[in-house]
Amino acid sequence: MAEVAPSGGGGGSNRNFLLIIGGLAALLFIGLLALAAIFVLPGFFGGQQIAIGTTATPTRIVIPPTSTRTPPPSATLVVSPDSGGPTATLAPGERKVVVQVGANNAVTLTTIQEGKSPVVQEGTWNLDTAAGRLVVTFTLLNGKPFKDEIVFEIREGSLVPVTYNRALHGDLNSVKIERSGDSTPLNQLVPALPGNGGFARPALQATATPEPVTGDYSGTLPPVQEGIRLMILYLGTDSSAVLGTSEAGAATTLQFGTWTSQGDKVTVTLTEKDGAPFEETLTLELTDGKLVGTTTDPTTHGAVVQFTRDPSSPTSPDSPAAGTYAMTLALNTTPIAITATPIPITATPMPGTETNELPSSGLGEDLLLLFGGGILLLGVIFVVRRMRAT
Repeated sequence: MAEVAPSGGGGGSNRNFLLIIGGLAALLFIGLLALAAIFVLPGFFGGQQIAIGTTATPTRIVIPPTSTRTPPPSATLVVSPDSGGPTATLAPGERKVVVQVGANNAVTLTTIQEGKSPVVQEGTWNLDTAAGRLVVTFTLLNGKPFKDEIVFEIREGSLVPVTYNRALHGDLNSVKIERSGDSTPLNQLVPALPGNGGFARPALQATATPEPVTGDYSGTLPPVQEGIRLMILYLGTDSSAVLGTSEAGAATTLQFGTWTSQGDKVTVTLTEKDGAPFEETLTLELTDGKLVGTTTDPTTHGAVVQFTRDPSSPTSPDSPAAGTYAMTLALNTTPIAITATPIPITATPMPGTETNELPSSGLGEDLLLLFGGGILLLGVIFVVRRMRAT
């Protein structure tokens, strides 16, 4: 009997089975690698962990007021010698006053303060010998027309202000304006030359006649009291208005403009601030020697404005509201305490962890999973090889 050759169909089936098993094993291996990347890599590189059951600690922030902050060092303001002006070393808030009295009846008053351009007034003077007073009439302020008058009393070579514009000059009654020790009598000074800033320059004259009042005088006005803002309003009979605002550690601000009145209502229109255009309107009411109003800037002048008339300010029958008024605004001297509200932060504990403990990264479980997958893959390969061998 003839032998029958074995059919090849069984071998093909075995090969297909092995291909299927190999494909499944490859997919399983890729899946295990993906799981390993997901679970193992974060364990190696770490991550943001949230402490469980923690609460933010309240923070107290104290902001010191202006009056308790450390002031900046004293600044030095130098006026160029070429302009004929003086040189002054001033602390913030101080003002230096320099009066130059010339023999030709010309007078220049220069007010210098740190951080601001000098204010230069020019005019003429007259000596009241009987009263021992020097009457100074100014017609220019920084080159612009502006009427102002100061009466000085002459005492032992010093000028003591008697009447003056407090809003423009500050409280000069606390200043001793002394004659410079090396001052040459200003009867030896020629009038101001064009282009020299309005200051006089010395020029010796062989036939000069000594004049006891001429010379250079200067004094320093101290800053205002700590913790207050002093505002002085001047309303002139010529409808001019000046508002000076001073506080410790800061330069005085000067505002200029005009004013009008209708009955008891006074309207002050300010158009210039420290030499620059600046518009502000104050609407006030004259009541018992006080100017009261609320239509002002509350950040600068306070919520309620009440200027009190200076007792030494002269009154005018034709213009009852004209005169000098002052107002003192108390600044905040108490530290401002700011307390931050605590923000609770909570998280649900992971299984197997305790409160206030960081959750486990799961690195041990990931390694076991990877090791098990490798064993499984080796097992599949071993089975496939055995099947092919048979």
